[in-house]
Amino acid sequence: MSATIKRIVALAIVAMSTWQSCTCSSVHDSIKVDGSSTVYVVSEAVAEEYKKSQSGVVSVSISGTGGGFKKLCSKRVDIIGASRAITAQEKEQCHKNSVEYLEIPIAYDGIVVAVNKANDWLNHITVSYLKKLFEPQAEGKVVMWSDIDP
Repeated sequence: MSATIKRIVALAIVAMSTWQSCTCSSVHDSIKVDGSSTVYVVSEAVAEEYKKSQSGVVSVSISGTGGGFKKLCSKRVDIIGASRAITAQEKEQCHKNSVEYLEIPIAYDGIVVAVNKANDWLNHITVSYLKKLFEPQAEGKVVMWSDIDP
């Protein structure tokens, strides 16, 4: 395990320990973790380290960030790994169900845009082009560069 991953795991263990000590409910025999697939690797590593030092069972599932928030706000899971901040609608749902939460950033995603070496026409690309390429409404509609820039 790299030093960076070890630091992230250590921070996440502290976060889980803090969550355990700050919750108003009784001590759990099991902890249910769910959420983003991009955070799953960190959640799984944290669960493994936590199991070494604590009794009980930690289960980690993937239902996406939105699915994780739905489960958290309906009290079906204890912790989620999210790849974005909680939305106003999700906050409202948690509040409605008396779910208190604490957001603790543990890592940031990075994206690399690479161009094939054989490409002989793309010299630069803008963020607005990338947005047009990857936004949800582009799915099934943007299939060629000419769909973005004729």
